[in-house]
Amino acid sequence: MFSGPVASPRVLAEYERLVPGAAERMIGCHLRSEAVAADAVEHLSRAEAVAVLTGVIGAQVLTVGALIAGAILISAGHTVGALAAIVPGVLGAASQVVAAARRGV
Repeated sequence: MFSGPVASPRVLAEYERLVPGAAERMIGCHLRSEAVAADAVEHLSRAEAVAVLTGVIGAQVLTVGALIAGAILISAGHTVGALAAIVPGVLGAASQVVAAARRGV
């Protein structure tokens, strides 16, 4: 038995003696496994970046939309509807300001 990603050279030599080509196949298998793991991490990182970007843009669109809707409703004389639109817009804007302040932007 061995511990680690690949057996020691002595153990690999023994495998090679019993089954010619075994050491090369074992190392190749390990290298393919490492490549697959690295690929998976890269794909997850990209997916997370897209999700964060979508969330940030979506939050800004909803905030601005709510504030515009509130302004339109105020100008049309619908004060209660305007408050219903402006309050979530203000909360959305406040959350974005807090997030930006925490990032140091």
